[in-house]
Amino acid sequence: MMSGSEICKALFFMKMLSAMALLQPLQTSASEGTTFTIIGENDSGAPFTSSPSMVATTTPSSAIDKDSHLWTFPSHISLRAGVLVAPPFASQSEDGEFGGFQIDLLRRMQIFAKEYDNITFDVTLDLSPPQYGAAFDLVASDCVDLASNTTHSAEDCDKFDIIIANYYATASRHLRAHLSPTVLQSSISAIKYVDKTGPDYTTLSQAQAAQAPICLKDGTFYARVVREKFPAAAYYTCPSHEACIQSLKEDKCVLTCDDELQLHYAAAWDPSLEVTGERFNTQNIVWAYSRALPQTTRTLLDKWMRDAITNATTDELFSKYFQKALCPIGTAGEQCELPCDPDHGHSNARGVCICKSSKWTGDDCSIEVPENVNSLSGDMVWAAYIMFMLNVFTIMLCAVWLYWKRRTPQVMVSQPSFLCLVLAGCLISSSAILAMTQEDTGEGPVPACMAIPWLYSVGFCITFGTLFAKIRRVFFIFRNAVSTFGNRKQLVSVWETLAVIGAVLAVDVIILILWTALDPLQWQREVLTEDIFGVPLESIGYCTAEHWAIWAGLIVTLHLLLMAVACFMCYAARNIPTRFAEGKYISIAMISNLQIFVVGVPILVIIGADPQTGFFVRSVIIWMNDFVVVTLIFGNLIYSVHLDDAVEETKGSDRCITNDVIRL
Repeated sequence: MMSGSEICKALFFMKMLSAMALLQPLQTSASEGTTFTIIGENDSGAPFTSSPSMVATTTPSSAIDKDSHLWTFPSHISLRAGVLVAPPFASQSEDGEFGGFQIDLLRRMQIFAKEYDNITFDVTLDLSPPQYGAAFDLVASDCVDLASNTTHSAEDCDKFDIIIANYYATASRHLRAHLSPTVLQSSISAIKYVDKTGPDYTTLSQAQAAQAPICLKDGTFYARVVREKFPAAAYYTCPSHEACIQSLKEDKCVLTCDDELQLHYAAAWDPSLEVTGERFNTQNIVWAYSRALPQTTRTLLDKWMRDAITNATTDELFSKYFQKALCPIGTAGEQCELPCDPDHGHSNARGVCICKSSKWTGDDCSIEVPENVNSLSGDMVWAAYIMFMLNVFTIMLCAVWLYWKRRTPQVMVSQPSFLCLVLAGCLISSSAILAMTQEDTGEGPVPACMAIPWLYSVGFCITFGTLFAKIRRVFFIFRNAVSTFGNRKQLVSVWETLAVIGAVLAVDVIILILWTALDPLQWQREVLTEDIFGVPLESIGYCTAEHWAIWAGLIVTLHLLLMAVACFMCYAARNIPTRFAEGKYISIAMISNLQIFVVGVPILVIIGADPQTGFFVRSVIIWMNDFVVVTLIFGNLIYSVHLDDAVEETKGSDRCITNDVIRL
């Protein structure tokens, strides 16, 4: 039986023998070369081969023991490479010089070969067929078998050792040829034209939902993938990548779908194009090696390519070809000559300083935009003050006139005490306009919040409760007088009428007291929009409570009931002489306010949370309610006192009824 240590040694030597067999061609094909030392395995179990410089600088002599093995690599490698022209991966100038990402990478690999491994790496470049499939066939293991069915001949199968192109590392290609390590990663993405007019689409899903056309280069791998992923979308096919970009600018499609790297290349040199953030079907980009290429050469090519990845050469080339060089931090402009606040902005591909957040503005993003708190504008507040002052002036004018003409028959019949209550109620109700102008740009508090329903509701109940009691009293007086003339026991007293007003007001006050005690209105600020850092950009403040709709519903129900009954009483008293009962004008006032109420509430619901419009509509409702009542009641009374030349004589029963009204 072998011990554990012996088994480990045996396994180690077996792996070393495998490595010897793998690298045997290196020894037999090298006429003269450089010595390499295999000192172990990396994390994945593959032999780690160090260059002479690496051994000299990182590996002490004690690390090389009897288990190490010396190998030699060739000092010169020469390859024939076919280049598939597909900018920016590979291109050819008019004088025949090749360039592009892949060619720059190849030249860097030549440098690495000499610097790291002391190997001269020569490559002869020639054009490959322009089609990806045809070019790949020339290095595929079945190249000769395909010669009779394709455009190439059997002799062409020995023309190239590698094909330098941006191939996706698919399973079928892996079976037919050797593939290099991943040079780049790409995916399918979309690009949009930022200067277009109309709706802005940023994803293929949005375009599919709107049935907006998507540009695709037909016959490509990604075209098939996109059609399978978005089968219901509308497509506009183009003969080439450049044609699709042009169609996008001509508004023939809203997005162009293509290889992501190709799109980045287009956007890097055309600031009017912008690659969207949508990415899917990620692929590895590789080169194709002929299966006839010696394993030694493939191993070295892979090593130098990985050197380019490790030392960030591929990152450097990616930035060169697929990203437009932006201005340094803190600058902007076409020549990077303008300032751009480094904390709040950055330069885009056009050299324009773009603010990171809408909290900042200005050409250099240095001006802070204050939060839009949606406060009432000065003009809106002044409009509210004017409406309030107009009502106050009208009420005071009517009060002075009422005191002056208090002894006239028409005024006495209209009950001056009730008229004073009407004026007082309108004044209290109109004061709610002033309370609504009170606000806070922060979280409050705003004491006027709860004053708004108190002022409006109490004033409304005093005004319309009085009108209701007045028309009710006059109606009963005339009805009793007509039905039982001379029977004073059935008449309604002033105290009974005041009791009706007090009952209406008491119900309203009880609701308001409960509302204030249990669930008062409080100032609240709601953030509508904020920037990516959570800083508020727009907010709105308003008075609210947890169950405000219930309390407001109770008050609205009371007011509607009061107005409905009052309108019925006005209709029932329509035949009473207008000179003494003002039934006609009270009826008009009642119906007018009912109309304002019925129309105004839906309007408030429609405008929603717009603070400016909502405030104006509420102010107009309050102002018009009170102004209509005062002008109709007192306008009729003033007209009857001053403009009637003579008091019409009433007939027997009417004269007696009038005297009854005056005495009561």
